Amino acid sequence: ANLDNPLGHGNGRSTPRGPGYHDPSTLNEDERRIATELSTALATTTYEIRDKLSEVMPGLFLSNGQIAQDLALLRAQRISHVLNMAPIEVPTTAEFYAEEKMDFKAIVAKDEFDYDVMQHWPEARAYLDAALNEQNGRVLIHCQAGINRSGAIAVAYMMVTRRRLLVDAAKSAKRKRYQLITNLNFQLSLVKFASAEGLLGKPALPRRMSSPNPY
Repeated sequence: ANLDNPLGHGNGRSTPRGPGYHDPSTLNEDERRIATELSTALATTTYEIRDKLSEVMPGLFLSNGQIAQDLALLRAQRISHVLNMAPIEVPTTAEFYAEEKMDFKAIVAKDEFDYDVMQHWPEARAYLDAALNEQNGRVLIHCQAGINRSGAIAVAYMMVTRRRLLVDAAKSAKRKRYQLITNLNFQLSLVKFASAEGLLGKPALPRRMSSPNPY
């Protein structure tokens, strides 16, 4: 992936960028290295997973909006809480889940190339913590496709609660989903988040100086 040109535009073509855009040129050396590793780890050519309910860590499930409305499936998996990160595209409500006694919360997030999805982290984490701290709490987080908005928050939650490094957490979730966080700006949001949380990874080894030729 070209982190200097995340949209693949040719030279000379400018695109308006919102305040949530992460400029790759602002990354430090370690952040750039991890951003490249993350982009490589998340690269995929398969689209087979959009209809899966994936348990990415014990008690935390990830899916798309269609699966999130399959009450029989959610009941079979004993889902107790649902966090909808895309209520504009998937307009479910608390009433929809009330008969199954499932708690519901919606957070309006956008899947755009210049959107900072991690602005929703405090609110999302508070809900996920409360859900998973309940006895037998099992929470589904979803967006429209179960790839970007909910995927980024799920990976961040795996990192922070399990103290897992970013690339390790992303690889673990991707093994369950196959396709995950294809929005490159969301990847950079996670890199910055991981850096702030001390979960970026080991610093790069200093470059070794070549020994002077004594001859």
